[in-house]
Amino acid sequence: MFMSTRVGIFVVAAATACVSLAQEVVSQPISEAAAGVVESRKLSLAKSEAVGAQACAFAFIPMLETPDATWDVTAFRFNLLIGSHHSVRGFDLGLLANITEYEFSGLVLAGLFNDFGMSDGAFAVAGVFNHASWNYKGLQLAGALNDSEGAFTGLQVALCNYAPRLTGLQVGAVNVIERGRGVQIGVVNTSDVLYGAQIGVINIITHSSVPFLPIFNCAF
Repeated sequence: MFMSTRVGIFVVAAATACVSLAQEVVSQPISEAAAGVVESRKLSLAKSEAVGAQACAFAFIPMLETPDATWDVTAFRFNLLIGSHHSVRGFDLGLLANITEYEFSGLVLAGLFNDFGMSDGAFAVAGVFNHASWNYKGLQLAGALNDSEGAFTGLQVALCNYAPRLTGLQVGAVNVIERGRGVQIGVVNTSDVLYGAQIGVINIITHSSVPFLPIFNCAF
């Protein structure tokens, strides 16, 4: 896929997600179809194998990188524009974007976006958004959107934050989870089921004795 197409898809996805979160306010449960997509991606990633591993990698765009996208990177990757590899561990720096198809662990910085399969320990910073296709543990810090399709454990900080299952903390203008244990701090906080607290202008815990409270809401 050409670089411009990949970037366009992610930018549109980020903008659409932020608008949707702000308009809906109340999160909806994951549909069976959506859950199936996540599980399918999980199985696909689990079955994939890298051709080999190399300590360092350099990429201009995914079609112009060394080693190619089927390899693991074990220490450092520099992406002049966008880089894509099977797995990355260590320090990942992209002027525009970093893409890791399977698993990332370590520190990753991007001017535009970071896209992972999953992570068991990552510190991700992006100018616009971070996206994880499956479970994620660590920190997501972005200017616009943090999005995790699987269970998220750690801290999300952005204008809009979303996770279907959260263990930890969300800080942003709009925070949305479906089930979680932890704290949401923002203008709009919404959850279907929460064992924890919400601090904000609008606080919604759909399945609780007090579904809505301004300023502060909690359920245990």
